[in-house]
Amino acid sequence: MGNKYIVSLVKRFLNHSMNLTGIDVGCGTGLMVSLLRQLGLGVRGVDLSKEMVDHLKTRREKVDLLISSSTCLPFQ
Repeated sequence: MGNKYIVSLVKRFLNHSMNLTGIDVGCGTGLMVSLLRQLGLGVRGVDLSKEMVDHLKTRREKVDLLISSSTCLPFQ
């Protein structure tokens, strides 16, 4: 699955009049974080690996990052 397919799929479900935040669980090096930001979404990245979160921080993405397991996310 290519990035263009993912972007087109997400765009189909967006209502740009809404103030949305995407959550990339298992964000790793930030591929989906970047794609969601390109679509104009606020983004939160979550990964269990401190090293992956630290790597993503070096990319200077404007995103909230959290080290956490996907089974106990602190979001409502």
